[in-house]
This record gives sequence, C-alpha cells and structure tokens, in this order.
Amino acid sequence: MDVHQLFSNLKKEAECPLCLDAVREPKTLPCLHSFCLHCLDRHVGHARRRRETKIKCPVCLTDFNIPKSDTFSNLPASFHLNRLLDILALEDGGVQIQTCNSCDDNSAVTSYCFVCQSFLCAACFEAHQRLKVTRGHRNVLIEKLQAQDVEELIQRPVMCTEKYHENESLEYFCKDCKTCVCMKCGFVSHNQHTVVDIQQAAGERKVQITKAVDKAKAEIAVVESKMNRQIEFMKKSTDEMIAAQDKVTTIVDDLVRILREHEAAVKTRLFRINEAQQRDHAIRTKEFQLTVSQLNGFVEHGDAILHRNIPSEIIQTELTVTSRLEEISKAARATILQPLHFSYVANETLEKYKVILKNSGPGRLIASFTDPALSLAGCEPKVLDVVKPCSEVVFKLTTRDSDGNQVYNEEDNVTVLIYPPSELEEENEIKNFKDGNYSISVICPELDSNHDLVIEVNGIPLTRKVKIVPHEYYQASLKKFDLRGQENFNFPCSIAQSEKTANIAVANYGNGKVLLFDATFRYLRTVVDFSPKQKPRCVAFSKVFDRQGKHLRDLGQFDSPAGLAIDKLNNLVVCDAARSDIKWSSVKVFTLGGKVVSHFGDVLSMSSMPCSVAVTQNGDVLVSDVVKHAIYVFR
Repeated sequence: MDVHQLFSNLKKEAECPLCLDAVREPKTLPCLHSFCLHCLDRHVGHARRRRETKIKCPVCLTDFNIPKSDTFSNLPASFHLNRLLDILALEDGGVQIQTCNSCDDNSAVTSYCFVCQSFLCAACFEAHQRLKVTRGHRNVLIEKLQAQDVEELIQRPVMCTEKYHENESLEYFCKDCKTCVCMKCGFVSHNQHTVVDIQQAAGERKVQITKAVDKAKAEIAVVESKMNRQIEFMKKSTDEMIAAQDKVTTIVDDLVRILREHEAAVKTRLFRINEAQQRDHAIRTKEFQLTVSQLNGFVEHGDAILHRNIPSEIIQTELTVTSRLEEISKAARATILQPLHFSYVANETLEKYKVILKNSGPGRLIASFTDPALSLAGCEPKVLDVVKPCSEVVFKLTTRDSDGNQVYNEEDNVTVLIYPPSELEEENEIKNFKDGNYSISVICPELDSNHDLVIEVNGIPLTRKVKIVPHEYYQASLKKFDLRGQENFNFPCSIAQSEKTANIAVANYGNGKVLLFDATFRYLRTVVDFSPKQKPRCVAFSKVFDRQGKHLRDLGQFDSPAGLAIDKLNNLVVCDAARSDIKWSSVKVFTLGGKVVSHFGDVLSMSSMPCSVAVTQNGDVLVSDVVKHAIYVFR
C-alpha cells in the first residue's frame, strides 16, 4: 500500500465520530467506541440541560449514566488512537510532539532507529552513525518513512513512563498489580510479585479475546437469523394487513353493490309500474273527456228541441234521444281507474342488522399473535380422514405463534365449516380452555355428495381436512376374520347372531358344520356336524338344537331348504326351492314344535327359486327369488 494511502486510512481511523476531526484526548466508553474527551463532555452538557441522567453512544446508541462530575475524564484512554496520533503527527509535520529519546535537549526528532526503538534528533542521528556499536542499526528519516516503516512504528514497544526508566520498554507483566512493567520496575518495585513475560500475558488474554470474538460472531449469526425472521414475520404481517384491508374493502363494496342493485331494482320496478299506470290513466282520461263531450252535445241538442217545443219534432225524436242517452250513459258508467299506493317496507330484521353494522360492522378485525399456518388440529381417532354423515368427529386444536409456541388470544375466532358450502348446517360444540387448547366436537350432516369438514382460525383454514362421504358411497372393511388352527371357513353360506348372547352362528356348507363364535368372532365350538351326508345352507337361532348341539326334532322333509328366519312370534320361516310331491316352491311357517302355521306359495311357481328369507320389524316376510329376479313381501 502507498504510504500516503496508509496515512489517509489512519486519519480516517483516528477521526472522532462527533466532531469528525482527529480525536483529541481519546476516551473509550464501555461500549468500546472512542471520542474526544471534549466532545463527550459537551455531549454531557447538552443532556444535563435537558435534565437527563443518561447519554447514548452516538455510534451504537448504548445508554450510559452521566458521571456526577459531569466529565468522562476518568474513562480509560485509547491506546490505539494515542499511538495513531503519534504517527499522524509525524506525517503532518508535527514532529515536535516527539522528542529525542537519546538526549535531554528536547530537540525535534528527525529519524527513528528500529533497533534501539528510539526517536533521534539530528545530532544523535549523526552520533548514531559514527559509533561502531550503532553504526549498523536500521535508521530511517521521518520524511522518508514507507508504509512498512509506519506499520512497524505502530507495532513498536511501549516505553516505561516511570522516572529514570524512559528508555526501558515494557517487557513484563505483573500479575499481582495487573500492570505492564519494564525490567527496572521488576527489580525495584515488583521484585516480590509474580512477573511474567509480556508476550505470555498477552497470549493468555489473546485467547480470552479470541473466545469473546468467536462468541460475538456466533451471536451475530443468531441475531441476524432473528432479524431475518423478524423481517419475514413483518412482511407476512404486512401482507396479512393488506389482505385484511382488501377483504374489508371487498365486503363493504359487495354490500354497497348489493344495496345499490336492490335500489336500482326497486326503482326500475317503480318506474315500470308508474309507466303502465300513466298509460292507463291517459287512456281512461281520454275516455272520460269523450263522454263529457258527448253528454254536452246531447244536452245542447236536447235543450234545442225543448226550446223549439214543436210537438211533431218532440214525438219524432223522443225515441232517438232516449236511445242516444242510454248509449252515452253506458260509457259514462266506466269506473275510475284506481292507482296503486306505494310505500317501501323494510325487512323485519333490518333494524337488527343496522344495529349490528353500526356497532361492529359486517365483520371484525382480529389482531393476534396466533399464526393459523402453525396451529395444529388433531383428530380423534388420529388416523381419521373419512367419516360418514351423522357421525361425530372430535378435533383437538392448539393455537401457536410464529415461533411454534402455544399461545392464547381471547379474540381468536375458531369456526367449523363445510366446503363446498351446504344448506345443511353441521352441529358443533367448541370448548375453549383459554390456554390455546380447544376441543371441537362436530356431528356431520346428511349430504348427497362428498364435502370437506374444515376448521378455520381467524378466517384461515387449517391444513387438516376430514372428508364427509355419503352413506351410498361409504364402504369400508373393518376387519377380516380368518380362522387358523381351529375350524376353517369352507363355503360359509349363512350367518346369524343371537339377540340374547350376541354369539354368532355360521352355516359352514363346505364341511357340513354349524360353527359358533362370540361377538368378536372367537371360536367357541361346533354346534352340530351334518357331514358327510348333509350340508347346512342357512342358520337361525331357535330351539331345534340345544346349546350342546343335540338334535331336538325334525320339521319335515324339504327338497332344497335355502332360507331360514325367526319371526316376531318365535316361529320358524323356511323357504324351500321345490316341493318333492308337487314340484312347487314354497315358504312355510312352523312353530318350534313343528306344526305348520301358514305358507306362502300362491305367487310362486315351479320356475321360482326362493333362496333367502327375512322378517322385518313390523312382521312382514321378505323372500328373494333368484330366478324371477324379484323380492316378495308377505304380510
């Protein structure tokens, strides 16, 4: 670097931030920024006149208490700035600041010996060159200093300020006194103290400073990250504020538009009604005017006849006159056109809505720390994504701020909505625990198409959605029962459940057995084994077999009994695909004792094949026919 550029940089570095001049008597504040003592004290004076007890650092704005003495003269001096001032004084021609370190004449220095680390006047410089001991030293004239020389001058050792020690550099550090000392000081004043080399002491403190700097760098990364998040949050908040402004403008504009459209529609209707009335009024008025004119003409003509009083004329015109009068009178009997009466009647709820609009407007502003994007809504059960109508869904909602922390704001608005919107409303109950937790219970309405159940926080939908699927679309296999190591299913063709015990019986056609299970399909036992000659096709709970599977009685012979049910009177209803004697399908009702109570066969034929039977709650018997593709209802 050029020496002039170096001095320019040093001048900038030694500039006081307050007066923008070279710092004088530099003092360092606890925030590590340095200023002229005069500038700091003047700053204190301004603060005192404003009755303030603190000042702010002009650079970093850190607060500091004003000393009782109203001066910062007790602050530590800046070692670095004082050294810079010494160097800058050389460049500015102010070399008188430095005096010769080799003589007591206080002569202006003209050179610097980098070996002796001393400033020399002209006479001492000449002597320095003559003496054999110092002749080979590196001496540089002040006016010929180079950038490297200036750097070395800045790094030169500090000389002791004790009397008679002026030519001694501070090479040691006293741990007891916490101060730098020269060799003479170590022998004279600190001989009983722990003294170490200044490089060792500086190395130890350099480690601490390095740790502090590294910690500060890490803090910078943390603070910058926070700052970036703050900027991001502020941008998001600003965007949301603009969106809220746009939304309220849109809502108000929509309301104004709706009202204006209503106003225009009413006025248009009034105009059209009035136009029609005016047209009818004009026609009726012309009719009345014509009738009046005709009557006036008739009166004038009649008066003339009467005035002339000629008997022959009177007799001749009497019939014509009366006929004309009758004709005109018919027109005169025209009714008056009744115009409509107009008034504008407000809706019954208008006053209520006007009060609501006046007090709270069409909506309300919510300013909350809650971030809907981070708020979570869990579902019970947790894996539930699809529900049937009329079923209950329970959400556990937790509102959180932008840092993901749980937060509560009493103004937060939690709603449950159906998308697309439906005329049917869901039944919901929202419990607010006032700590950021909500319990939301929803009964889904009956719908004819797929809809989404959505939770909104402050008008913003959460990411978790539950789909409502109508009954006709809803199919779900809850569980598959597969027996292993017990009785395997082999062509199970009929199943029944006991109303008393909830046990389940299965007619296992493939192996000729009737199997019994509990309500969870845990195998209990084999009720009866028809194998190998017979195979059960249907099963129902009755008393034909006891609980141990003992056969109690036969009900008769059937060709192909395919369906079995129990009616409300505990009778057995059996459908037989074909009678063996007359080859006719039938459905018969037996008592548990085997007596035939009734039969249904009139509508069945040889081509019919009743294969299943069921009894409704009101006692009707349903029979399915797989050949006729029909279901018969018998009462």
